[in-house]
Amino acid sequence: MVEESVFRELQQVHDLVESMAATGDRSALRLPDLADAYGRLAGLLATYDLLDQAHQAFLNASTLDTNSFRWHYLLGWVEQRRGELKRSALHFERALELKPDDFAAWARLGEVSLALARHATALKAFGQCIEIDTSAAVAHFGYGRALARAGDTTGALDHLEKALELQPDASQIRYPLALAYRRLGMVEQARTILASSGDVKAVFADPLVENLSRGARGGSLHKLLGDQAVLAGHLDGAAAEYRQAVAADPTNLYYRRSLATTLYQLGLIEEAHHILEGALENPTASSSDIREKAKIHFILGGIARNRGEDASAALHFEAALVLDPALPEAHLELGNLRGRTGRLEEALDHFNQALEVDPSSPTILLQRATTLMDLERYDEAVSDLRKILENPSSAQVKVRWLLEQASQRAQRDR
Repeated sequence: MVEESVFRELQQVHDLVESMAATGDRSALRLPDLADAYGRLAGLLATYDLLDQAHQAFLNASTLDTNSFRWHYLLGWVEQRRGELKRSALHFERALELKPDDFAAWARLGEVSLALARHATALKAFGQCIEIDTSAAVAHFGYGRALARAGDTTGALDHLEKALELQPDASQIRYPLALAYRRLGMVEQARTILASSGDVKAVFADPLVENLSRGARGGSLHKLLGDQAVLAGHLDGAAAEYRQAVAADPTNLYYRRSLATTLYQLGLIEEAHHILEGALENPTASSSDIREKAKIHFILGGIARNRGEDASAALHFEAALVLDPALPEAHLELGNLRGRTGRLEEALDHFNQALEVDPSSPTILLQRATTLMDLERYDEAVSDLRKILENPSSAQVKVRWLLEQASQRAQRDR
């Protein structure tokens, strides 16, 4: 379901395409124009996350203009977003046959190949990226990950360090870099770099994708631009885009939550709180709105908790679970609140429910393990702590210490 302004925009372009297709003029001169019209429609559909429809429109464009790099590249991009990775790879490969020196196409083929565990193809693709632009962080980031997957940790380390040097704000580089340090026995470096890992992506210029949304309107576009700004670490710009999204559709809870979350990160807590409280006043119309309201209650609970208002926080976390019982974060927060007041069995029950939804979460496992230790159920705590140590974590020193303590107590109790 799209907002009215978006629907009108898509309808206008769709009518244009239909009128062009209805003329019956299929001359060689006419076909590229019709392909461009389908491409414009596909770009708008993709901008508004209507990916299945965008795929069909791009496919029409490529059928009409078979030797166009642009359509094969964009088909690869939209298939990648749809999770159709094998098809995506085929389109990127065809695009590169038509334009062998395109950096973005090699970079995307490399990403898809990594996801498909085609390590040799990923190495070739990111190697080509480095040849085209040796100063591109994403090229070294991809090549380093491909080397790591192929078992060359030393080579991977060089490229991952280079990637971080070229784009130090791209915190996503830090996690595979920490893994490389760890595999090479550089434990302190791994621990330090892992502590600052995050979701900010290594970026590259991608003009074909960036041009898709030109001329688009509506809250969906501003939400998209806001999301991109968040990934780039530009929170002020993200907040500005989210404000425009809310202005375009004030009833959209998703836009309001995105704006409030960003304002909270910027330290504008009172404004964030006001926006979230206002969002809860709107009537619920769909199951997606119910889930959004659950997330809004969760954020309000976090704000109350940080203010030391535990009773208010608990009410919001409980309201979130009424709306969405499968929200592990709310169970985790309630478990922590119950544990702080000595209600350990209730805390344990919340952690158990959280782990039913997210059984491998190290944070939840750690909280359950410490609660089990407080309840003197050391064997069960040992099991949870060992699960945590199966994956790298910035809390490993603390976990190992707790595991030693729990193991000793468990042996005493036998």
